[in-house]
Amino acid sequence: MSEDLCRRDLPLLIVLPHAGAAAYQYAPLAATLKADFAVRCLELPGRGKRAREPFVTDIAAALADINRQLGALDGQSWVLFGHSLGAHLGMALLRDRRRSGLSLPSLFFASGAVAPSAYRVRNVAALSSDAFWDEVRAYGGVPEVLLQDAEYRSYFETILRHDMRLLEHAPQYALTPDRRERAVPVPVPVVALRGGDDPACHAMATWQDETIFPLQQQTFPGGHFYLFDALPAVAAVVREACTARMPD
Repeated sequence: MSEDLCRRDLPLLIVLPHAGAAAYQYAPLAATLKADFAVRCLELPGRGKRAREPFVTDIAAALADINRQLGALDGQSWVLFGHSLGAHLGMALLRDRRRSGLSLPSLFFASGAVAPSAYRVRNVAALSSDAFWDEVRAYGGVPEVLLQDAEYRSYFETILRHDMRLLEHAPQYALTPDRRERAVPVPVPVVALRGGDDPACHAMATWQDETIFPLQQQTFPGGHFYLFDALPAVAAVVREACTARMPD
């Protein structure tokens, strides 16, 4: 962990990225918040600095990997920010850590995703290559020039398909017969963030089902990847929410 991330005078902000993303893609968010938080963006195996590692193939393995990256935390105040796939993994992580008696964050920012109870599985990961990339286009965020590059598509399709399988199973992780207790709302406040034009975020109010605290919601201009175009506004919401909730 870098010196900045070890600063005990700053709360720790843990970021879980969207499908296909690596930690470096959230460097602009980290830079925008670096005066107020020690920002640590995690990444799953198979991309970024962990490109040589084998992919995780199920939610349990993904959560185990995330918990290993988090480490002990040693009583440090922390908040969690998950975007899209990261939001679903974040919710599964909170339930998993509660069940295991591990520390929970002071706040959870669920961005670009509906709550698990409202997520509709569409088996995107099983689509043909052309149909799969049509789905990716619908989310935006990938320049068309890259989508026309066969080498780029081949490389990232593998990553995205693995992540889409995780995305399609993460919301249901709480609902398997041996884990029904995990569906109980968590004792962590949730702030739900979305782009106003994001078709994937049709029922953000359902995040209220996941927390015992009153849900906070915020809508920004833009689509699924609104946060990369609205970093100052997103950072302001994060700061304000944390100032109200986190211990001094």
